[in-house]
Amino acid sequence: MDDGSGQFLTYLSFSLGDLWELFAFGIINAGDQETEFVSICDYQTVLDLKFTL
Repeated sequence: MDDGSGQFLTYLSFSLGDLWELFAFGIINAGDQETEFVSICDYQTVLDLKFTL
């Protein structure tokens, strides 16, 4: 289905030493309000801190 909608994704990652990592990503949904992606939400973001042994 091609309704003219799309998504733009950005992913960022920062090392905080040997065991910690801070990462974030954001998604922007593009298109009219009646399109598949935008009808769910306009944008979303996630920020997380990861610990690895």
